[in-house]
Amino acid sequence: MPRGSPERAAILAKAKALLAGRTEPTPTIDIFEEINQEIEIPGAVPKNNLSAMLSNSKDFTSHGRSGWTLSETKLASNGEGDADTSKANLSNAGLTTGGTQHVARNSERPASLYVPSSRNGEVGHEVG
Repeated sequence: MPRGSPERAAILAKAKALLAGRTEPTPTIDIFEEINQEIEIPGAVPKNNLSAMLSNSKDFTSHGRSGWTLSETKLASNGEGDADTSKANLSNAGLTTGGTQHVARNSERPASLYVPSSRNGEVGHEVG
């Protein structure tokens, strides 16, 4: 599905309407199940495709496994301090909201990168 396709626009508009007024993150699966009742989300793994669409849109902010909010949403305070996990703040802290972050392991070999272990238990390794 091309980035500017009408189907993609309809999916994002439906997600935006669904999240409007919510002050807590909504899990991807909840968004998926609601939208997929009206609009078939394409892809080999449609839920992952929806997550990618949300992630690539400036209108949505990921809160990890907690889910998604609209970017302009101010999260409800949970009494545990600042709940701001916007992409900009995570980036400024040296963290990312998705993907793998590569960290140099040895300052004597700057071209060498350390790839952290994967979820399936493989041990991390150096590349480069």
